[in-house]
Amino acid sequence: MNTRIANLISMGRLVQEAASDEEVQGLWSHASEAYEDAALPNRSPNRRLTSAYDAGRIAALAVVRTANLRVRAQNHHEVTLAAAGLLAGEELQMLLQEFQGLRLERIQIEYGWKTRASVDDINRVLPKVLAILEHGSRWISSERPTVDLPSTT
Repeated sequence: MNTRIANLISMGRLVQEAASDEEVQGLWSHASEAYEDAALPNRSPNRRLTSAYDAGRIAALAVVRTANLRVRAQNHHEVTLAAAGLLAGEELQMLLQEFQGLRLERIQIEYGWKTRASVDDINRVLPKVLAILEHGSRWISSERPTVDLPSTT
């Protein structure tokens, strides 16, 4: 087990808890659906950006659950993104570190009233979220070949 994952477990931010293939597949379906929602041009840019964030976050959660781990931290989104990157390798880790910026944008949209996303923001974010989904899907498939993950494209 990765030392940093072991540290998150010892701090109580992650716990070991078995996840069924059906759970992982269900989470992945939610991530794919959120990505499809983010790609819909008839939705407002704010809703599209929030859906794009949800797609990446839920994909990261599916990675964490594939490893039979569950996040138990107050900052669960942040820990989920960090843990998924630590589990699935350097490429996904780099994508998820960059994705943390989208997490902050989403917070401003969800809890603020001044922040407005633009179509340019969506065009910037969607390819990055798709890359997270692609890397996550490959890793999950390598760890659990019996899980049938729906396509995101």
